[in-house]
Amino acid sequence: MFELMCLGIIAFIVLFFNVKKLLWDNPRGKIQELNHEIEYLRTEIKRNSILTDELSQKNSILETEKKSFEEENKELHTFLNKMESNITAIPYMAGMIADIETYGLEELALGLDWGGEQRRIEKVKAIREIRKDARAMVEKNKDAQYQLGYLLKLYPSLEEVIECEFDKLPPTDIKEISETDETRKYLSKEEYALLTPTQRNQLALDRYKESHNKTKWQIGRDYEQFVGYQYRLKGYEVEDFGTNKGFEDLGRDIIAKKNGKVVIVQCKYWSSLKQIHEKHITQLYGTVASYCIENNLRPQNVKGVLVTNIKLSETAKKMADYLGIGYKENCEKGEYPCIKCNIGYGEGGVSKIYHLPFDKQYDVTKIKKADEFYAMTVEEAEKAGFRRPYRWFGDNN
Repeated sequence: MFELMCLGIIAFIVLFFNVKKLLWDNPRGKIQELNHEIEYLRTEIKRNSILTDELSQKNSILETEKKSFEEENKELHTFLNKMESNITAIPYMAGMIADIETYGLEELALGLDWGGEQRRIEKVKAIREIRKDARAMVEKNKDAQYQLGYLLKLYPSLEEVIECEFDKLPPTDIKEISETDETRKYLSKEEYALLTPTQRNQLALDRYKESHNKTKWQIGRDYEQFVGYQYRLKGYEVEDFGTNKGFEDLGRDIIAKKNGKVVIVQCKYWSSLKQIHEKHITQLYGTVASYCIENNLRPQNVKGVLVTNIKLSETAKKMADYLGIGYKENCEKGEYPCIKCNIGYGEGGVSKIYHLPFDKQYDVTKIKKADEFYAMTVEEAEKAGFRRPYRWFGDNN
């Protein structure tokens, strides 16, 4: 205990003499130096206080921006979720466009929506009712427009029949033979009454060929028949897939087979003002790949060819070369045997029927059996023992 007391006394004496020396040796300099340090510390404290305030403000701004970002992110997720399917995306987009296109009515209503005058209130209400109706109409219109655009994107071939009348579209399930002779559409009453069946059938066929009132479907179908004829001349076995399947053809208008090789042909007979673009090439490429998978065929044994009366764009040509798709431009339709001579077997025995291009069963009739063929003229078909499939009732009026 005594030793500790001695040590404490010694430490106090040493500290006392050091402080005495510090103050007595240069009292003013040391005090001034301490004052500078105190001022420096005060300045630092003040600056740190300002920085703290600035950081606090920035932090507050960042928190606000974070909340705003989270709200926008939430809205974006909602939007993306709606965009996952055309079933939800198209109505959603149609609604947005309808809101935008009818907002002028809302602005008009807002301009009047003040005060308590009854007539003004009723007018605002009427304007908003009009906007509600207009919005519904615009939304319905846009929904139909976008749905159609979506279908045309998936199936470009729909462009060829989009202007057709429904009754001119290819039939898919015909069980009854029409009682109306389709040749009447191309003949006068006098011609129909005076000409023999052979003569009026041939005259109606000639006028059909020369007609400028064909639907897009008929024009495309006839072009497909012409191209198929060209392949038959080269020794190919040809199936008019597009004619028989209608909208289900998947871009396979013609399937031509020869020596174990398959050529899938897509025909495009369009206005000279149009041009074939790369999307038609990629569609045909996909069709070829699909056919290979469906029929378990090697790709080198199946080729896609696009035949058209117009030109391909430069990009379409490059795409075709890259994908190995053949193409033939500026191929106009010429003469070809278009009368289908078909042999049927039923309870009444063998029936040999020929069909003209405007007959109801023309598009669903296939020429595949022995002794079936395509005739160039009605006389040629009838000399081979074939007849028209119609039954008539009453007189010729």
